[in-house]
Amino acid sequence: MSLAFFTNSLVRERKIASWSKVGLLVFISAFLWAPSRDGLEAIYALAFFIPMLCLLLWRKPSPGEYGGRFTGLALWFGGYSALTTLWAAQPDPGFFILQFVILATWLCGLGWMAQRGLINIAVVIKLLVLVGAIMSVVNLIVFYSLHPLVDRLEGWSVTRNPNHIGATYAVLSLLAYIEWLRAPDVKRSSFYLVGFALLMLSVLASQSRAPLVGLVIVMPVAALLYCRSRSKWLAQAAVVLLLVGVAFWLRDIIQNLLLGRGLSVRDTIWVDVWNQALQQNPLWGAGLEKEGRITLADGSLFNHAHNAWLDMFYRTGLVGVILNLMYLGYLMRHAMSQPQLRPLALWLALGCIYSLFDSRGFFWQIDPKWFCIWLPAGLIGALLCAQGYQGANASFKQENNS
Repeated sequence: MSLAFFTNSLVRERKIASWSKVGLLVFISAFLWAPSRDGLEAIYALAFFIPMLCLLLWRKPSPGEYGGRFTGLALWFGGYSALTTLWAAQPDPGFFILQFVILATWLCGLGWMAQRGLINIAVVIKLLVLVGAIMSVVNLIVFYSLHPLVDRLEGWSVTRNPNHIGATYAVLSLLAYIEWLRAPDVKRSSFYLVGFALLMLSVLASQSRAPLVGLVIVMPVAALLYCRSRSKWLAQAAVVLLLVGVAFWLRDIIQNLLLGRGLSVRDTIWVDVWNQALQQNPLWGAGLEKEGRITLADGSLFNHAHNAWLDMFYRTGLVGVILNLMYLGYLMRHAMSQPQLRPLALWLALGCIYSLFDSRGFFWQIDPKWFCIWLPAGLIGALLCAQGYQGANASFKQENNS
């Protein structure tokens, strides 16, 4: 690295732009192949976090270039969430300040990249589908060579938990399905159709019900938005009828695998956590803790409420929930008005549905939930702000020239 990197801002920004364009793809795909959460965080640090710190800390703050109101609303939520640790039973401000800096760097860095046209959503989706399909096959072969077919699929990477596999591969299946719907030729249609089939195998093998429910809700919306081919409508109708027939034929097996677990004690957890949240501090929450555990009335311990929204209410109170809803509502309202961003909006919607049945609140370490929430949210906000910022600059220049 030459001395000009430290002394010349233009050279520094050019090199960081070149690095971050690749680093972003490496980080996003690492959710599928990183060996652990620590490994994922290390990849984020090298591929995105450290380069962006070298950039952002030496530039004059410019909200319009860093995601604008989208980033601002997200950081209001993140900042308040971090603040709640001060009244937690075991406060850890250092840990949550770090999480806030990580989130802020992610959102501001994406905003900066979007302004310079360094984010290509088509490339992101194609890479995720390709890597996901490969990892799906590898995981299935490795796991079921050692376990019976009735076992829930587990992985060796950061998405080793069956629920995380279900959620992550459901997102990838949705993206492959959308690209298949709007593919203009046989080659692209075949690529995304095969990818969808391989990805859905992992979703089904995970036996994770929340992602399946999410797909049942979101895929018809995607079909209405993108399917313009009569043959694809007919093909989908035939597949649905076939699946209904298979489901009826295998109804006893399916009922045992998917319904035999009931709600997996979730109903008990939800009622207990809801009551605790109301009794303790419904407005401000109990506060975030790094190693926070939820103790139920019967003495059992859980890492989270198995519902990110309820967990958010328990830990950050009504204030945290409202700030989060303001951010997501503002983001989704603008995203759905932009056809090119609707795949990301559906990705985020699927993540929000999955979060009703698993995980902590949204402000936490980088983990598979980040893949479902902060990846699409960050990309949407950055690209939306870039459109508005560039449009405003173009109008300003036009007025000056006239």
